[in-house]
Amino acid sequence: RGRMVDRDRIRALFSVSDCYAPAVSPSGDAIAYRRTGGEGTELRLVDLESGTDRSLAGGLPPVNQAPLYWLPDGNRVVSVGGESDDHVVDLVSRNGDRERLADVDGRAFLFDTEPATVWYWTTDGATLYRHAVDGERVAVTSVDPVATFLGGVSGDRLAFSRLDDGTVAPHVREWETGTERRLDTAAGRVTHAHPWVDDTPLLLSRWYDSGAGIYDVDAE
Repeated sequence: RGRMVDRDRIRALFSVSDCYAPAVSPSGDAIAYRRTGGEGTELRLVDLESGTDRSLAGGLPPVNQAPLYWLPDGNRVVSVGGESDDHVVDLVSRNGDRERLADVDGRAFLFDTEPATVWYWTTDGATLYRHAVDGERVAVTSVDPVATFLGGVSGDRLAFSRLDDGTVAPHVREWETGTERRLDTAAGRVTHAHPWVDDTPLLLSRWYDSGAGIYDVDAE
């Protein structure tokens, strides 16, 4: 799925003036990032072996801070952007080919990727979607716009945050059956679900008041 990296380190290592939302490819051979300029937002790619920095696509919709995601095969990058009211979801290949996956009513936020599939949620209807690259999108579940920012998919399970009894807490949902449970029952701990670690049964969660927590989601 690719990994987010620190923009300041990328700017220092590769002499990049502007660098937004850098993401390492699944194989670790390249970094995709956004750059702003006189002609709008540009998607660029740094080859980590040669250090070559080249443009993939120009004239992208704004929203530089929105994360970039790679499809698992490492051949395409998923980018979200647009004006404040309506967003688009674009796929950009390593060759620079650009394809519009979706025009979204309201704002869109990338959630995760699977082979040939992009997960994102929208503020319009507060809905999480599973969108096949070569097919239709399917509404999976409602989300909480206040709490749901990061998340992850592993097989038939989703991990994300909901606001529950005044606490932002990580939840796991079997997306095909709709079964859902909260992982953290302690009051007052503010947590956000973080993407899965490979295919293990563990979920890494950011705890803003107490570091990080790892949950065995198969345990009772």
